[in-house]
Amino acid sequence: MFFREDKVNGKFLKIAQEHEVVLEYLEKLKILLENNDLSYSFKQLKSMLPEFKSEMRHHFKIEEHFLFPAALLCVPSIELVDMIMVLQKEHGFVERDIDTLERMFEDNPKATQMNEAMTGLLKTMIRDIEKHARIEIDHLFPKMDACKKCRKIIKGILLEP
Repeated sequence: MFFREDKVNGKFLKIAQEHEVVLEYLEKLKILLENNDLSYSFKQLKSMLPEFKSEMRHHFKIEEHFLFPAALLCVPSIELVDMIMVLQKEHGFVERDIDTLERMFEDNPKATQMNEAMTGLLKTMIRDIEKHARIEIDHLFPKMDACKKCRKIIKGILLEP
């Protein structure tokens, strides 16, 4: 499992489960990269990209509207501000990469298989998302979990309908 339950308590683990959805997509993308049938991978990527984009935007919204503000409110430090600024910037990079993949499909309507540019971008994006999630799970969540006020805020957010 990507998440170590001993690193974060149940409340933060629930937020971390949001990462599981993202990681499931990453596993699907890795399988496409490993597949030797470039036409099949092309079709699968094209069909799953809109949903992946939607899931990533939803994930970023949760982090940027709830998780990051709670962290900054409860654990104010220059280190945390810097971390969150980098994490938010990385959200933009992922959205840019997804948009670039979409444009690759739109700009080449007659294409029928994965090419080196798509494969390279996909590999980089997967690596970057995994690195990003690891920072949140190994560094951000434990800082938040150590703060009683932060746990209370997150609990309130998680209990909202």
